[in-house]
Amino acid sequence: MGQWPTGESFYSMRLVPGRSLHDAIAEAKTLERWDLATDQELAALNEHSGDVRSLDISADGKRLVSASDDQTVRLWDLESGQSRVLRGHQGPVEAVRFSPDGRQVLSLGADGTIRIWPDDLPSSPEALRAWLQTVDAPSPGDD
Repeated sequence: MGQWPTGESFYSMRLVPGRSLHDAIAEAKTLERWDLATDQELAALNEHSGDVRSLDISADGKRLVSASDDQTVRLWDLESGQSRVLRGHQGPVEAVRFSPDGRQVLSLGADGTIRIWPDDLPSSPEALRAWLQTVDAPSPGDD
């Protein structure tokens, strides 16, 4: 576990490729975001209802994927902060990664399954935002 200069702990950290930004998992349901060049905190991503255990950032630095104890994977558009929930695990999700080409998301669940999410996930920020707008409204409990 790491620690910020402020004394707060975090589980994991990823640098955004080619940028002075990074995202880290705080000791809760929140993904903290920082601009390392200015040492400023950016808008947090906090739609998981359970502790976040893993994250990965796409090679282009525009998308983030997170895994949580709430049994979900979330795909985030870093510019807008919007996310799309991916469900299928029957227990906490322990690890998540983008495929090398960024077209698939792989997740490992405590239920013993590895899931490969559809390769039709949009990769451009504009297409991802449009796709996020077309999905059904969250079901109760998706706060």
